[in-house]
Amino acid sequence: MPKPFAESCEQNKAPILDVLHREFTDPGRVLEIGSGTGQHAVWFARHLPHLVYCFILNGAFSESLAGQMQGALAQEWPAH
Repeated sequence: MPKPFAESCEQNKAPILDVLHREFTDPGRVLEIGSGTGQHAVWFARHLPHLVYCFILNGAFSESLAGQMQGALAQEWPAH
């Protein structure tokens, strides 16, 4: 099964990451609700290692996203 993909996520992930770097300077937790394809969740978690990046999904992409997060970061992440 191919990974879910949305072109809009690819186009806006860097500008959003710039804002997150400025706003989230201290270690902590981030909760993303409605993670869609999971592209942002994986990208941000990789680039913000001082944060525990949690996500909430309800739908077809939940298993895929959980697998991507675990594979990308070699950590166990909550997927609900």
